[in-house]
Parts: sequence; structure tokens; C-alpha cells
Amino acid sequence: MMLYLTGHSHTISYQGCASQLFFYHFLGCAQCFLYTVMAYDRFAAICHPLRYTVIMSSRVCASMTVATWMGSCVHASVLTFLIFKLPYCGPNEVDNFFCDIPVVLPLACEDTYLAQTTCLQSLAGFSSTSIE
Repeated sequence: MMLYLTGHSHTISYQGCASQLFFYHFLGCAQCFLYTVMAYDRFAAICHPLRYTVIMSSRVCASMTVATWMGSCVHASVLTFLIFKLPYCGPNEVDNFFCDIPVVLPLACEDTYLAQTTCLQSLAGFSSTSIE
């Protein structure tokens, strides 16, 4: 993306696009899960202040951290798999410097119903994108 912004290169490989999509969704999902964990931590601290150290033990914190990263990895892996298992044909050019679901799905030659249905939450934030 930095090469594109500096004007040196206007292409990205298929693997580069897939890895960009994976890491974008991996880190975004991890952020959402971490917010959830932080909210639970504050809930326990405010509603159960005397039992807080028992509720939020080191083992619980480690478990929630591992669950956050594993859940994010599963989420991003499923999205990336569903998007890049589709066959792509025709001009494989996108008018964007960022490979994301609304940009890549219109390039598919096959029915994208399953990918669209599964990725509905990811697409909800893009109100200007229409998927047919």
C-alpha cells in the first residue's frame, strides 16, 4: 500500500491482496474482541470489586487473550478462504489501493451468495457499496 501511495507501483499480487484482506480483518476483529474483554473487565471491577482478583485471575486473563487471538484468526481465515476460493476472470483490476471484500467480490465469475452472506457483518459498514 505504501508503494502505491508513493507512486512507485500500482499493482498488487494475488497473494498480497489475500494477505492484506486477512490481516485487515484479523486485526479489526481482534480489536472488537479486545473491547469486549475490556468491557467485561470493567464490569467485574465495578459490580464485584471485592471479588475482582478472583474473577479476573491471571488464568482468566490469559484464556481471554488466547480466545481473542484465536477467534480473530478463525474469523479472518474463514473470510479470506470464502473470498479467494472463488474463480476470478476478466480484468482483475480494482480502482482502489486497498483489497477488501466489496472491492474484490465484483471480480468473481461465479455466484458470490455464500461469501456475501457470510461476510454480511464486514460489508455492513460500507453503505455506498452495492452487492448484487
